[in-house]
Amino acid sequence: MVGAPPHSSWLLWSLWLWVCSLSPALAQEPWSPWSGIGPFPYSWDKGAENPLPFRTLERFELDGAGPDPAVSHKGRDKLKRSWSRLADPFGASTATDVGRIEIVKALPETTDVQNARVFLHRSYTTAVRRRLPLMLGSDDGVRVWWNGKLCVDQQVQRALKVGDALVELNAAPGMNHLLVEVSQVGGGFGFQVIEPHEAPPAAVDEAIERGVRWLLDEQFIDGSWDAHAGYRGGHAAYTAYVLLKMGVPPEHPGVRKAMAYSRTHGGDFTYSAACDVLALAEMGDRGDREWMERRVDQLVDWQESSGLFGYPLHPDGNARHAPDLSNTLFVALAFKAAASREVKIPTKTWQNMVKGTLRNIGRSREIELKNGGKGEIAGFYYWPGKAVTGSMTTAGLSILKLAEGAAGKRIARGDRTKMKEARARGLAWLGENLDYSKNPGEGGHHYFFLYGIERVASLLGLNEIGGKDWYAEGANYLITIQDAAGHWGKAPKVDTLLALLFLKRASLPLSGRRSSLPPPTYASSLDGGDVLLRAQGRSRLSMYVSEFSQAALQAHARKGEEMEGLRIRKVEYLVQDAGRKDPPTLLGTIAGDPDVPSGTKRFPYSHAFHLNGTWYLSCRVHVATEVEAETDVILTSEPIGVTVESIFNTSHRRYPGDVAANRFRETPPKLEVSSSTPGTPTSVIDGLYRTSWTAKADDTEPWIRLTLRRPQRGGRLLLTHARPRLKHSGDRRVSRVAVILDKKLKLVVEVDPHVMTKTEIDLRKERFKTLELRILDSIGTTAGAGVGFSEIELVYDR
Repeated sequence: MVGAPPHSSWLLWSLWLWVCSLSPALAQEPWSPWSGIGPFPYSWDKGAENPLPFRTLERFELDGAGPDPAVSHKGRDKLKRSWSRLADPFGASTATDVGRIEIVKALPETTDVQNARVFLHRSYTTAVRRRLPLMLGSDDGVRVWWNGKLCVDQQVQRALKVGDALVELNAAPGMNHLLVEVSQVGGGFGFQVIEPHEAPPAAVDEAIERGVRWLLDEQFIDGSWDAHAGYRGGHAAYTAYVLLKMGVPPEHPGVRKAMAYSRTHGGDFTYSAACDVLALAEMGDRGDREWMERRVDQLVDWQESSGLFGYPLHPDGNARHAPDLSNTLFVALAFKAAASREVKIPTKTWQNMVKGTLRNIGRSREIELKNGGKGEIAGFYYWPGKAVTGSMTTAGLSILKLAEGAAGKRIARGDRTKMKEARARGLAWLGENLDYSKNPGEGGHHYFFLYGIERVASLLGLNEIGGKDWYAEGANYLITIQDAAGHWGKAPKVDTLLALLFLKRASLPLSGRRSSLPPPTYASSLDGGDVLLRAQGRSRLSMYVSEFSQAALQAHARKGEEMEGLRIRKVEYLVQDAGRKDPPTLLGTIAGDPDVPSGTKRFPYSHAFHLNGTWYLSCRVHVATEVEAETDVILTSEPIGVTVESIFNTSHRRYPGDVAANRFRETPPKLEVSSSTPGTPTSVIDGLYRTSWTAKADDTEPWIRLTLRRPQRGGRLLLTHARPRLKHSGDRRVSRVAVILDKKLKLVVEVDPHVMTKTEIDLRKERFKTLELRILDSIGTTAGAGVGFSEIELVYDR
């Protein structure tokens, strides 16, 4: 710590403290190195009741002496343990983040991690008050004391992920102490702490793109995501809404399939109807206005006498559920979205909604506010008798603001006064309880709370909540904890949607055109070719020659023209279907001028694909070298793989209804197979695209046979690839199949290679009792994977 200044330097010292208080980075004193002690016994059943090995935490209070290495404590197996600096590299640094602290390496005495715990310590010395926001991760549980006071207590079993705990430490002038207990039931044993930094816009954009890509990759062929099936089409509609908010165009197959699924499966549930309205309104002119108005009318009719909304029918089949703020929030958001498309919402509906919402605010209480002084705070609850929570407080505040915007002074004066008081107390409650790592007041619905923070702040035009830059801190938190695959949370098909809405600031009012996700870009490498080929687009791709390798320029440029480029006669662009074994075919040719150097010309070419799939693009550049040369030199690019997934046709629109129309489900046939991986052959007629029948990988002649009870007329036979999601586009899959009816070969069919497209076989003129499919060939590169089908459907109504 800096010593006290001499009297003659007092003015300079005061100036230094003043500068420090304005710019914490100028006065950043380092942390002390980490020290540790352990292991000590740990009982999962006791959790936080496990006694501390220290008689008192007095040494860890502000300006306390800290760990005493001269004093030993009884550890596991009654062995004496003393404090010591962690082994390098963990104990060598004074940085906030020293990386993941592997306990068994940092404390070599910790050889047995089963039911063990250790304690870590470091001090922070400062001359001025500081705010120290930290993000923590532990494997398994963690407790944290700051200056002797417990501030984090998470008794959980989990892998280490930084961001599982957030804490804001207020450092006082002097020596502050950070004491950490890390507990382990068995397995990995680690701890890490980092200092959050504001996420740059590029990092936010990248996180959004990765989240969107994950969602699209997870969608099933029928447009669903296999989540919240009880709400039928509701989840698909909400996912479509979020994709649209992220800039995915309405014509994208992912959006269109989701909306087709929601239309087909409907659902008389408040959430489902509200999500339909949100998505349809977001689609703008491409939305179905009649459908949207019908859903709005349903929602208006479903309002209960309390003014709130519940479940006209709950997915569990019980119609007797009290109305709640969560359902009501979704209705309010849907009404606002519908009103933006000039769908009228009755004023009385908004007025009653306000009255019901105000009855769901908790008891007001006066507290000492974090920013000084006293104030009244009050949160909202799901329904009376439930605990006040962060997610419901943001829901209540949002509903009141939406109602105010819609009904304004048509709301009774007394209610407007109550709304103003509720807003002030609710925001104060959020300011006192804001914690990005959990839903305050409740452990669950974590991401619903995070989206609620964005929604409240955006609707109310707030830059800060509780004195914190809510977006900067929240975005940094979400980017830090995003899974490597691109999703968020323990329920990723919902949590990812809510995280994306936060990052996009989706609740902000927009003016002008909505930004859209940029089209994907592709580039080859000069490592395997002399031409760098670039391409950009979705179904229509633009491609061009970006540059040549230095070796090609030196070898083939005419003397004196090395800096002016090659003389190019023509550029040929080629394509190869990754799902076929055919050689590349010529897409088109762009002529050059061999009489002059090409300079910066790029020879652009555009091609519209009409089928989904993965394709390999490449180019051949014909270079005219010396005048007397009889033939051109041909330079080639590496092939680049491009994925086309934006083609949507009428058959795709029918996919959500194929399961219900499948005659094999009405009268299940007897099923026989050549072999089967774990699972059952009945997966091909169970109506679930998440299940599949696949033969064993070493089955060289796989087949499946369906025997009906009696002969019946044929229809259109639909074959769906096993694992029908975009993320499995490269998996090994069927490419050719023989169709055998009643033991007679009827035809051999080339199966559509795209995993999200069904293969239709016309059997309408046939009548059969036994259908056998023999798999003749396959494509894809997944090692050790068998081939098969997710669904085999026979339909009459296509």
